[in-house]
Amino acid sequence: MDGNTVAAVVIAVLGSDVIKEIVKGLFGRKHDAVKRADLEPIHQALQTLKEGLMTMQADRLDHLMTVYLRDGVITDVQYKSLVNMHNSYNKLGGNSFIDDKFERVQELYKHH
Repeated sequence: MDGNTVAAVVIAVLGSDVIKEIVKGLFGRKHDAVKRADLEPIHQALQTLKEGLMTMQADRLDHLMTVYLRDGVITDVQYKSLVNMHNSYNKLGGNSFIDDKFERVQELYKHH
């Protein structure tokens, strides 16, 4: 049997009613409207996770930058990791306290 024959047999076995149901199921269904109130618990959980992540990142960034500034040295790998973490922190809405300290670390890195 060639490919066309196999396809013809499959369509004949399935029959048009089965194909109609599949198409109706994929494209004809009316989706239930999602209400804003239904999403509120999810939104609150995500907000809590975001705040927790920001708190941990701020603490870690502050600690690392304090050490680098105190020691007066930062390696290339440490700097790249710090930049990635700082970018992530800013995307989450981080504050200027960390940005100000980060600028000082950037100056340190430029002169290493």
